[in-house]
Amino acid sequence: MDKNNETIIAYKGFEHDFKCRDFQYEVGKTYETKENIECCKTGFHACKVPLDVFNYYSPADDNGNLRHYAVVEQSGEIKEDEDKTASSKIKIKAELSIMDLVKCHVDFLKENHPENVEDNTGNRSAATNTGDSSAATNTGDRSAATNTGDRSAATNTGDRSAATNTRRQVSGNEHRRQVSGNEHRRQVSGNEHRLQV
Repeated sequence: MDKNNETIIAYKGFEHDFKCRDFQYEVGKTYETKENIECCKTGFHACKVPLDVFNYYSPADDNGNLRHYAVVEQSGEIKEDEDKTASSKIKIKAELSIMDLVKCHVDFLKENHPENVEDNTGNRSAATNTGDSSAATNTGDRSAATNTGDRSAATNTGDRSAATNTRRQVSGNEHRRQVSGNEHRRQVSGNEHRLQV
């Protein structure tokens, strides 16, 4: 699908040095190319669905270097493929943590797939989903959020809460005393750090 003269919000992944395909980016800067735009070949690439960036940039590279993520504005000539867009102009708006990316994904699902979203704010509450592209969120203490669909997200912000996912999802916990034992700052795998991917 071709789109011109439109601005879209998307999400982009970068290597540990804020490069993508050997091109150096910087937050706050705008970049433009005069090339003919073609997905997977030319232009600036990003994903409209936040967690789709993990298809291209997992949280860490093969050497254990943590990668970066950002919310971007794409404009000019825009071409869309299955899970990415290519544009002739891109603005790197703000860097996102993995937790920020998960929150953006939950917001994206709430806006674009409200039938697949369950949201709770009370203590000892539960939110569960089994559909693809679904979200389950909780903000109360001793709460649980679970998902079993592809590209889904489960998040919790309360003490002694748990967020679990099966298949290709991301789970994040913000507080220190969770049921899952995620008590440190960042987690790429296992239950050793604070954010779980």
